[in-house]
Amino acid sequence: MINSRVALLFKNLPDKYPKMLARDYTHVLNHLMQLWNTPKFDAYMHDLMIDHRGGRQGFSLKVVEELLFLSKLHDVCKKNGYQLPRFEDPWESIPFANPTPQGFMQAIERGQQHAIEIFLGAGVRIDYRFEGGQTPLMIAAINAQLGVVRYLIHNGAEVNAADTGKYTALHWAAFYNHTQIAGELCIAGALIDAVQNSGGTPLSLAVTRGHLAAAKLLLECQANPNIAGTHGSLLAIAQKRNSHELLVLLRQYGARP
Repeated sequence: MINSRVALLFKNLPDKYPKMLARDYTHVLNHLMQLWNTPKFDAYMHDLMIDHRGGRQGFSLKVVEELLFLSKLHDVCKKNGYQLPRFEDPWESIPFANPTPQGFMQAIERGQQHAIEIFLGAGVRIDYRFEGGQTPLMIAAINAQLGVVRYLIHNGAEVNAADTGKYTALHWAAFYNHTQIAGELCIAGALIDAVQNSGGTPLSLAVTRGHLAAAKLLLECQANPNIAGTHGSLLAIAQKRNSHELLVLLRQYGARP
């Protein structure tokens, strides 16, 4: 599917259309279009061109040429004050039977990355707010969709966004004991001790629900074991659960009564 914003941008430059980028890296092109006219465009382009972590498979020479042309075109547009218009209703251009927020949520819940790319390519924001203020990243974390979590993070999703209850994606990963996802979020810069409306941190949620694996991972990521919530200290919560393993773990990391 041709991104409508790309088509508009290259309307008078058909020979420069980024065919290889559109074919092999649709998600990258779609995200660049989302960031067009924003300060984040240059930072994302810089991240694409330079492998900061190492080990990433590089782009082909043709794709690099297309990226460089896009970067130059963005600079020219910015210099001349050209604003690429956003389409008022991105849902209308989505080729699905259910091109709605509900359809977008279902694609995330089911891990349908190609469908997610189409929604985003049509102009739906990567940090779109569903009912209750949850973002796509939170929905993916709740439903243990590790691949979608990685995709969304890579494409600039806000890892520390909070819903109406002040739960972040890391809160939800801890709540459901999704340790791999919690690990990805920590690596991406999630606030390890973020506090939700009831005073709970990701670690306190893991302890309250008896999730040893999630608690261990969060402590390894330097979560504070001495932030008390409405249910008391984490040691007190573990004692109420009669969880010897959690008690031992918390004490190993310096938890106090």
